[in-house]
Amino acid sequence: MKRMIAVTAVFVLISALFSSCSSADTELRNRLIIEGMGVDRDADGFVLTVQALNTTESLSSDSPASSEAVSVYTVKGNSVSDALSRLRLVSGKNPLYSQNRIIIIGSSVENEIPETVDFFVREYASRINVLVAVSENKASDILNSQSEAGTIGAKSVQKIIEQGKLYSCAGNSEIYALMNGFSDKNSGVCIPLLGTEKGVKGEDEENVNLKGARVFKNGKAQCTLTSEEVSYLLLSTGKSNKCEITFKDSDSVNVTVEILKSRTKVNTGNKALPNPDVSIELNLSAGVLEYASGTPDGLNREKLGEINALLKEKIENDLSELFKKMLKEEKTDVFKFDRRFSLTQSRKYYEFADEWDSVIGNIEPKVNVNIELKRIGINSAKFS
Repeated sequence: MKRMIAVTAVFVLISALFSSCSSADTELRNRLIIEGMGVDRDADGFVLTVQALNTTESLSSDSPASSEAVSVYTVKGNSVSDALSRLRLVSGKNPLYSQNRIIIIGSSVENEIPETVDFFVREYASRINVLVAVSENKASDILNSQSEAGTIGAKSVQKIIEQGKLYSCAGNSEIYALMNGFSDKNSGVCIPLLGTEKGVKGEDEENVNLKGARVFKNGKAQCTLTSEEVSYLLLSTGKSNKCEITFKDSDSVNVTVEILKSRTKVNTGNKALPNPDVSIELNLSAGVLEYASGTPDGLNREKLGEINALLKEKIENDLSELFKKMLKEEKTDVFKFDRRFSLTQSRKYYEFADEWDSVIGNIEPKVNVNIELKRIGINSAKFS
């Protein structure tokens, strides 16, 4: 009996020692809490810029900027995982990936995104909904940007993209959605494009801006869309939230209209591939956000009718230009027509699936826009 008690005591002691070592390695104070990562490449291999939460500074300050107190590390390696393994040696802490907010891809690796982000897809501790963005130049430019309050944190960059998504200037850029998109060889993938510019206070201040989106096809960069073109793309595919459209009326007055709600209907028609009929109907609820005439009572029924007609014409024309650019010039199906035809004309689709590039140039969508102006001012009744 005594022998059994002694053996049990030794076992408990050994277990306690091992669990102590294990818990020490996983305590937050011993972890590097990663907030953002940027991936670039130079002649020697991958260069990673890593933003990690500076827990000491963030907890010791009442400043509003303290929640974004970060430390920035630069590491190099032959692969992403190799570079990250060196991060332990540089920081003296074990990286924690589950808090990562964003992965920024530099222009030097934008043509190998699936290979570059493979580590983040396979690493069990990585978030499958982490946002991915592309930098105009280096990813390090974004994560090293300085504002008056210090380094611009990954949290702010994440919010910039999320606001772009809310106002239809950026599509879904979560890593799992992008990898699914890259797996479809006939569709294009759009990734938010970020850039930097000097702030109003000069050399010591920078802003990180959303510059539209970079379009990829088969993993390669194809072209760039402006923020306005991204809005039209999302409208045409039924993925739009709010968006704003500015144009001039017949008196050269600037008019800004906010699209409040949209409903998209896509009809692939009865005409068979490879020369199908496609029609897109947009039913929009909109409000006049600004009418810069200087005359508060200038929005009479006649003027509102004109604004409605001009907005309808602008959306239809701009969408037609976007279809021409992407389908005929770039031969890139960012509208996911391939998926629609795989359902409505499955036999014909799979007959042409391997030569989809030769088909999409034949698709000329007909666009019809219906608009209901629901809000024209705080004291104004609905116009329809």
